Amino acid sequence: MAEDRYSKSAVKHIRRYLKAYFEYAIDEDLIPKNPARKLALPNIHKKPCERFLTVEEVQALLTAASPREHLVLRILCCMWLASG
Repeated sequence: MAEDRYSKSAVKHIRRYLKAYFEYAIDEDLIPKNPARKLALPNIHKKPCERFLTVEEVQALLTAASPREHLVLRILCCMWLASG
């Protein structure tokens, strides 16, 4: 899953579920020990987002925003433009 670029939280959830499944199997005397007991999380490097909003998307966002949200979004856009 880590190699397929799944998020760290998704990999952690699957690991937790696997451990729980095997613990249940132990409780039901289906297996003698939990093979996932020492299952370690792989190193997962978060891929940076490469997507930006188009001008049309920003305009649609501002149009749909309430007056307060509109102000906050305008300030954010202006700060982002000034920093770049």
